Amino acid sequence: PDSLHFYSIQRIGATGILRGKGIPNKWANETWFYPNDYVNANELKKNSMEMLASIDFQHEYLSVSDACELIYKTLLNKKRKSMGDEDLKSFELFNKIYNQVWNREGLKNFDVNRNITRLEFAVMLDKTVDPFGSFEVDHNGLIKR
Repeated sequence: PDSLHFYSIQRIGATGILRGKGIPNKWANETWFYPNDYVNANELKKNSMEMLASIDFQHEYLSVSDACELIYKTLLNKKRKSMGDEDLKSFELFNKIYNQVWNREGLKNFDVNRNITRLEFAVMLDKTVDPFGSFEVDHNGLIKR
């Protein structure tokens, strides 16, 4: 837990939305998250169909803008109350709030045109949508029914 964002990564990894890669190491298995890699749109779509809004991504990797739109639509569609209705009145207003959360969480380089890293996306999902607190998930990352 040396990272400021350790718990966000743990929670989003536990939901199965962003999966780590299992690596055998001697007698133990380690799970590597690769926080600096970009978020692959196809993997995200496959791993999060029931938790996040459905969006057709135009690129292999999510941009900061794509992530903002996905989170906004998820909050609208899923009626998550981690944000008030006022905050979701318009995409423009939500974009400002998204930028404020980004800065508050100590994330850098808010450029909507660049690709978003797995760490950044995990933090933003955790702090806005809160899928870990909103869904009961089993140890395979599947939603319990």
